[in-house]
Amino acid sequence: MATHLVTGGAGFLGAQTARALHARGERVRVLDILPAPELPAGIEYLRADVLDAARVAEATAGVDVVHHHAALVPLTKAGRRLWRVNVDGTQQVLDAARAAGVKFFIHVSTSVVFGRPERCPITDDAPLRPLEAYGRAKLAGEERVAAAARAGLACAIVRPRTLVGIGRLGIFQILYEWVWEGRRVYVIGDGNAPFQLLHAGDLVDLLLRLAERRRPGVYNVGAERFGTLREDLGALIRHAGSRPSPPGTTSPTTPPSSSTSRAPCASSSGGRATATPRCWPSPTTGFSPIATVRTRRERARHTARRCRRSSCAC
Repeated sequence: MATHLVTGGAGFLGAQTARALHARGERVRVLDILPAPELPAGIEYLRADVLDAARVAEATAGVDVVHHHAALVPLTKAGRRLWRVNVDGTQQVLDAARAAGVKFFIHVSTSVVFGRPERCPITDDAPLRPLEAYGRAKLAGEERVAAAARAGLACAIVRPRTLVGIGRLGIFQILYEWVWEGRRVYVIGDGNAPFQLLHAGDLVDLLLRLAERRRPGVYNVGAERFGTLREDLGALIRHAGSRPSPPGTTSPTTPPSSSTSRAPCASSSGGRATATPRCWPSPTTGFSPIATVRTRRERARHTARRCRRSSCAC
């Protein structure tokens, strides 16, 4: 039984990760600036900012694996604090992890670090060209993690596609409201471009396997099977039984909870998640081996290109 620290453990993905680790019988500690009343009893909670060096040091003491989820997203309109939390905060947690003798560090990043790719699908060789402040900050955070890895801390960087799942509406909330109200749903173009998502449950499965196997690398993660935006919205509309409201009638005023939206989200994101790592050499092995995992829905292969010390791109 290992001891895990989940930064940002009150958030959507962090809380799911903490609960899943706890369900496996692991010792779990959460650090977050927000309260976490829904976490199960037995999970230790520290309310603190990742920029608070003393509290972060306290949180990492005795920890085997750090899951670094804490971050600010553009919707927070945090200004300069976005960079401080996503970059300086990451460095703060890395420094504390090294001082505490942490054995493995998992950094949850984002696929927006690729910006607008020149070609799809994105491969291990795709350049990192983020277009906006959030992507640039997350890439800078990745660079801090890569530097710590070169200095001897075993690390993994995980870049998920857009997450869907129970408990999360996020930027999709307005689409759910339009469908529930029977309104027209607008898309850019004809909606027939492929649209890749990722179910949060699949990502948590990967994160837990990484924590168990402790295999350094950079993992680009997305659903292996996915359709178009038009197909996804059509599945959601069919699931909701939505119909256009007749003129002069009133649409429902209470939208469904996010838990009712799982079926279309799960089907649209596939159910098979693929993670392809680019890697730096592990200080102990020099390799990033192949990893195979099974998700809750069906087998998901997380394939890695084995790379030698001389050929690593990081």
